[in-house]
Amino acid sequence: MPKLIKAICLLSFLIISQFSFAQSYTSNKGKEFWIGYGHHQSMETSTQNFQNLSLYLSVDSLPSNVTYVTVTITIDSSASSVAQWWKRVYQIPANTVITLDNSATPATSFTPATTLAWGPLPKGNVDASNSNTAPGFDARLFTDSLPVGNSSEGLFRGKGIHIESDYPIVAYSHLYSALISSSSMLIPVSSWGTQYTTINSRQDGAPRSFSYFYVVASVDNTPIKIIPSQNSRTGNQAIVPINITLNKGQIFQYLGYATGNTGVQLTGSTIESLDSLKPIAVFAGSSRTSGENHGGCSASTADNDMQQCYPYEIWGKEFLTTPFSSATSTSVINPSIFAKSSYKIISKESNTFIRINSGNPMSLPIGTYYQFTNDSQIKLHLINL
Repeated sequence: MPKLIKAICLLSFLIISQFSFAQSYTSNKGKEFWIGYGHHQSMETSTQNFQNLSLYLSVDSLPSNVTYVTVTITIDSSASSVAQWWKRVYQIPANTVITLDNSATPATSFTPATTLAWGPLPKGNVDASNSNTAPGFDARLFTDSLPVGNSSEGLFRGKGIHIESDYPIVAYSHLYSALISSSSMLIPVSSWGTQYTTINSRQDGAPRSFSYFYVVASVDNTPIKIIPSQNSRTGNQAIVPINITLNKGQIFQYLGYATGNTGVQLTGSTIESLDSLKPIAVFAGSSRTSGENHGGCSASTADNDMQQCYPYEIWGKEFLTTPFSSATSTSVINPSIFAKSSYKIISKESNTFIRINSGNPMSLPIGTYYQFTNDSQIKLHLINL
């Protein structure tokens, strides 16, 4: 892998939503994506499970001889026979965005045949109010607590959500429960890398919730090394390497230790594919948290997080951000008032220095992160001293 000299990654938190900024020399448009149904607080309450995971699929212009893009979504290995996999096939015209929740372009074919051609991804037969639930199909990265299950940690088979298209598309995820919500831009397999460091939000303010990350493989026999920054829910120790091998569509999820309403933050965990020819995808998030809660966010609010991480291969050396407009009430946006955002910066190499706007250079040791809050435009430089 070509060496990027002192590359850094920047993550911004607004209220409890995360937005990543990076200098990417690749694209978020592609023909193949993978994602997992990350852990959510609602899964931990057996009488609820109200959360849903949906996808947004976007198609722009197409060749004049092409009428639509065919997109196939499957939950691989969810049945012993390929013919029995949970599957939907959508035909999406040019310049169209659909959501699985209530698609204006319903699937042309789907499995099982009794499942509606739209609606969120299946979560088992535990929510009778969800008419789109397919009995026997469950994409959630969730298991019962020890000793009955593995407390939602470890290896998950038959849970990988696979998106394939015959022309390049853009895909987003939306994991939500009522007003508790998180979305992420998805990165296609063609833009995956082999090395990652996670950036997570602070874990606070929500019981039965955990800082987490998970890793997905797209090919068989992918060797992976994980070094978590903090102890896990089930007793895995911080900094102690975890070596696993994943097959296509398999997922390994790690939940940080938590007690009561607070938990450890997994920022700084590293995940690496030990085979340079087998890139991986990594997602970081939280079951639910009040987030960074800096600069005016209500302490009573909390959301889940689930963001796809950027690989080292597309980290950059210069970033430009601009603030978001602030809401003066629950329904009024005032464009002249800017909301405060919390930023975290991490580096992958030692002897890295950063400068924010025209400020003094600051050292950013490897394995640490720098955090600050701002409500104005920021220009961030990585500098070599």
